[in-house]
Amino acid sequence: MLVEGGPQAWYYQELLLISKAKFDFKDKEDAETYARTLSKCGHNQYVPPHQVLSHISLSSVYDADLISKCISYLNPGNYRLFIGAQEHKVVECKLEEKHFGILHHIANLPSHMTSDVKCSPSVAKLLHLPGRNEFLPENLSVTKPVTPVDTPALEPVLLRKNDKFEVWFKQDDQFFTPHGHIGLTISSEYVGNSPVNHLLSTLLCELVSAELQEQSYSASTANSNFTITHGMGSIDVGVSGFSSGLPLLLKTVLQRLKTFKVNAQ
Repeated sequence: MLVEGGPQAWYYQELLLISKAKFDFKDKEDAETYARTLSKCGHNQYVPPHQVLSHISLSSVYDADLISKCISYLNPGNYRLFIGAQEHKVVECKLEEKHFGILHHIANLPSHMTSDVKCSPSVAKLLHLPGRNEFLPENLSVTKPVTPVDTPALEPVLLRKNDKFEVWFKQDDQFFTPHGHIGLTISSEYVGNSPVNHLLSTLLCELVSAELQEQSYSASTANSNFTITHGMGSIDVGVSGFSSGLPLLLKTVLQRLKTFKVNAQ
């Protein structure tokens, strides 16, 4: 699939977008660990001074020819197979590793080890590469207050309340990053009110999460995630990540939760 499809510029742009967003809004980390990571990244190659901090996080050049060359090495005849065991009765280990004196044996792969691993056309039709990521953040801007905030608010504000729902909101008035979290609690007297309903509620959350595996992969690639859990009397849905992609992620999860049907298999 990679060879036939070839390099895709749009895929590179997606990776560049999310990697730049992660880098621009990266959380503070341990100075010693970061210094050690930086020293490793420039150990075997020259890194321009202005790229020392971003080199390990950002890709600066899209080279289709280089990508094609790397893809060409991904074939059934170009791999190494390591087998380790306490005893080897079939082969005799005569070679000795120079640092630790480990005895080992090296041999070329037999022909059936390279031909049998090829993907058959019938299986290949069932496989596909991920498409465009619909959960990527489109807007990373942050609205800051006109006047500085002396003391961040300690609790959320109730925006709306009636006999059916409540909406609470807490503005990020301390870090000012384009990250957000949406928590939704769906109340039901039947959730967890008996051992049987507790089990059924657990199965519902796990089955819906399993059906959303494809969306979960796309969301995680966009640095977002979702959870579906239950408590006593409620189903709890949560989405976290870059703010602009959260409404669509929440809508996707709720639609699947609403229309979910148990597969008899």
